[in-house]
Amino acid sequence: MSIEEEIPIPVISDYFKRTPILLVRVSTTKQSESLKQQEEYLVRKVKEIGFKPKPEIVSKQESGEKEERATVKAVLKILIENPRKKFIVVVRDVPRFSRDSKNALIAIEDELWTRDVPLYIADNGLLLVNDTATSDQYMVYQILLA
Repeated sequence: MSIEEEIPIPVISDYFKRTPILLVRVSTTKQSESLKQQEEYLVRKVKEIGFKPKPEIVSKQESGEKEERATVKAVLKILIENPRKKFIVVVRDVPRFSRDSKNALIAIEDELWTRDVPLYIADNGLLLVNDTATSDQYMVYQILLA
C-alpha cells in the first residue's frame, strides 16, 4: 500500500459540525473559581478553532476515582439522551478528563469510542478517535496521563 492509499488520519476540522461536550473539572473547593475560568476558556477555544454548534457543558468539582466516574456518567447521560446527535468531548488538559490513567483509558475505549465520540485535548491539540487514533497519538495521551 502506498502512502497515498493509506487511511487518512482524522483532524479536528473533520468534527466541526459535532456538538462539543466541554468537560470542566476541578478537584477541590479551593479551585471552584477556576471552574468558571475553564468553562470560559473552552467556550472561547471551540469557537476559535471552528466548532459551529453551541457546546454542552459538564462542570464538576470533585476528586477521586468514584467522582471521576461520575463525570464520565454525566457525559454518558448527554450521549444517551441525544442518540441521533453527534458529539465530541473537549477538555482543556488531560487531568480534566482523569488523573487515573487506567480508568481514563477504559472510559475512552469503552464509553466514548464505542459511541463514536472522539476526545479532544485542547491545550495539546490532541485528537483521539477510536480505531483511527495512531499509536503515536495514543502514546502521547498515555504519557500526558503519567
